[in-house]
Amino acid sequence: MNKFSELPELDYDQIQFVDSRMYPWGSWINEGRLDKPELNILYKLMKSVEPRDEPSPAICSDELGMAISEDIEMFFKKYDERMHFILFSYYVHRLTVNRIATKLREREKPQYMQPCNGKRGIRIPCLKTCKRRVEKDLALMKAIIYDILIKIEVKLAIESEKRKNIKKIRFIY
Repeated sequence: MNKFSELPELDYDQIQFVDSRMYPWGSWINEGRLDKPELNILYKLMKSVEPRDEPSPAICSDELGMAISEDIEMFFKKYDERMHFILFSYYVHRLTVNRIATKLREREKPQYMQPCNGKRGIRIPCLKTCKRRVEKDLALMKAIIYDILIKIEVKLAIESEKRKNIKKIRFIY
């Protein structure tokens, strides 16, 4: 993997590639959760009878979902908890950049900032500063994810080829 400083800025097609893999992964994560109300038989019955006006979001395959969880989610969980929070908020919970910035600002501790217009030097950053940081982190995160996703796609293609070869060998014997 490249150094973070060497990662190029993604173009529109690359961003679409990342989003087309990560949003279904977020739906896959949401589908896999077992909430307490789902254990209730009445809740299950009401949910099955209740009409759905909106179509269900696309869900990725289990192989791709597990690969993304193992590689990408664990990478951010291990190296940067803030990026992991942004990853989950953006792709799993589908929050906007503004909402993510608001949530991060609530958890922010006072820090030293350039004093201006009579403001103190130590303060919590404003919402616009938090939003800029989230946008910058999101762009960096997408570049990292793009790099990892390419490796995942290659790995899954190789595994698929191996499975096909094994099936051919089984038919020969």
